[in-house]
Formats: sequence, structure tokens, C-alpha cells
Amino acid sequence: MMRANVWVSILLVAVTSLINLPATAHTRANDEAAIRNLLTNFTVHWHDSDARGLAMFWTPDGDFINPDGTYLKGRQQIQGFYAQAFSMGYAGSRATATVEHIRFLKPDLALIDGKFRISGAVTKDRQPLPVEKGYYTAVVKEESGRWWIVSNREMEPPKRTGNQNLPEAARLSTPALSNAVANKGVTELPKSHNQL
Repeated sequence: MMRANVWVSILLVAVTSLINLPATAHTRANDEAAIRNLLTNFTVHWHDSDARGLAMFWTPDGDFINPDGTYLKGRQQIQGFYAQAFSMGYAGSRATATVEHIRFLKPDLALIDGKFRISGAVTKDRQPLPVEKGYYTAVVKEESGRWWIVSNREMEPPKRTGNQNLPEAARLSTPALSNAVANKGVTELPKSHNQL
């Protein structure tokens, strides 16, 4: 009798797990679509030069670091940053944001890696600014049926120099290491550097 109860329990757990699989997959697909939609809506507010609307994508205590290292905390500071950017030549510019990867840390918390591009910005003298391209990493969380930005980090890759033919790791490391590799024709990083 005990053995039958164990098998019934195992069977019940297995069936329950199978029943929950489609719901989990369906929810994950819906969450991924909602996160991608968050970025689509973000660019709509960008195109409208709507600083308040952009700030409202963050949680009330959310934070943001832009490519020059400026740290902003809370919707008010984020709104102020975007308002200033729009007043200084970004109003009317075009922004795109793509999602490259979504990693769910918990069902209601995700890490996003992607790319951004801003074109059409101008200086205060109305001279065109170069296109800005970069990467972002954001933490988003679902609360009350909506996804919010908790934290966003943006970076622009360094301008390319004459080291495009170096191994990727050397191009992305310190200038001194890049120069040493370039001058000595080294194709592998020193062991001490790999151990960091």
C-alpha cells in the first residue's frame, strides 16, 4: 500500500509539472514580448521629446548611468536629464533600441542586453552631431502586470584606433596591453592577465 501511494504521488507531481509547462512557456513568451514592447514604447516617447514619459518607464527609485558616466537616481533626476538633452539638441532626433538577449533572473526580474542608436541630434548652433551607437544593460521587473526599468547602464564603444587586427581581448583591454601586443606581434594574452 505504501509503495502504491509513493507511485501515485510521483505520478501526480509529474502530471502537475506537465500541466504547468505550457503556462510557464506561454508566460515567458508574453513577458519577453512585453519587455520588447517596453523598448518600442520608450522610443515613441523619445521621438516625441517627452522627458516625463521617458522617466515614467523607471521604477520610482530606478537608476541610470549614461555613456559619459553620469549617475541619475529616481524619476525626477532621469526626467531632468532627458529634458536637458532635448533642450540641447536631441529634440527631434531618432532613437532605436534593440534587444539582443533577455535573461530571466526570476519570473518577475530580467536582465536585458541590447544596442541603441541615436541620429539627428544637433549642436546648439544646429550643426549635426555624429550618430551615437552603443550598448545597454538593463534590469527590468514586472509589477502589477507591467514591466519597469529598475536600472539601466549605457556605454559607447571606444573609438577604433589602428589595432583592429588584434585579438578581441587585446583591443578591449588596457591601452598599454594593446600597445605591447601590437608591438610584439603577440596573439595571446599574457598568462598573468588571463588570471585576473
